[in-house]
Amino acid sequence: MFQMKDFHHITRSIADGMDDCVVFLDRQCTITFANAAMQKYCGVEERELLSRKCYSLFKGSEYPCHTIDPDVACPHSAVIATGKSISVQHVCSFPGKEHNSLKITASPIKDADGNVISVMNLLKDADETRITEDELNDSRSFLLSVLEGIGDSLIVINRDFNIVSANNAYLKFTDKTIHEVIGSHCYRITHGYDRPCYSNGKDCAVMHTFESGNNHTIVRKVRQGNRDRYMEIRAFPIKNSAGRVIRAVEIACDITEKIQLEEDLKKRIKELEDFYDMAVGREMKIVELKSEIRRLKNELLQRTPDGEQ
Repeated sequence: MFQMKDFHHITRSIADGMDDCVVFLDRQCTITFANAAMQKYCGVEERELLSRKCYSLFKGSEYPCHTIDPDVACPHSAVIATGKSISVQHVCSFPGKEHNSLKITASPIKDADGNVISVMNLLKDADETRITEDELNDSRSFLLSVLEGIGDSLIVINRDFNIVSANNAYLKFTDKTIHEVIGSHCYRITHGYDRPCYSNGKDCAVMHTFESGNNHTIVRKVRQGNRDRYMEIRAFPIKNSAGRVIRAVEIACDITEKIQLEEDLKKRIKELEDFYDMAVGREMKIVELKSEIRRLKNELLQRTPDGEQ
């Protein structure tokens, strides 16, 4: 039978393999476990951390943080009182790491009866987290700049065919605002349908991508204002870590002029082919006519007195 001690052993084994710092505290704020990352962060072995109070290690204090400063949120006390996880940011002091800002996520460990018997603390460097978030924001800004720089209209669609993102080219094409577009169905905004395109007998590049997980391209005729436009629509999958397509990127390029040029070229080619056929036919008629003239001349010569034998 699975015992609580087995749970603690498994939990500690998992924590010891994590890159983030993990500390277990009992109900009296005493450290009962510190993973390898925490030992490395503090520059000491686990035996030097065990039996110390968390406030002694983190703050260098003899008393719990909240008893000294009521404005300081104590994650340990909150978890013990509520039985729920909580995240706070504390300025901590370790040897060689004075005034270091840490993001602490405290989670309860309960017994079979649901009582909190221990608290697991996950510690991350808040400055590094902030840098990562800043880098992510920079990446998002860069990506948005790239998307806006694309002259073609672009939208991101979820599996319910709701638009979750759109660039200005799409807004201009549909003559809609971003607030009208986000959350709306793509088939309603783009085509004015009340149901998905494939339900209306129309080809849908995004549907193909959701089904196959691959890129797909189609050409559709759409109505814009009082005129028809030909759009080349390309769909690309966005997959989660499990490889499942969760969204699709749809890029639509107006190829109306290209289609018209192709149609004009086909018409010109047809005209030239007809002219050639006419010219060749006329040339053949001329050859036949000349041949008939020669035949008639010969026949005429044979019938004249000078031509009689």
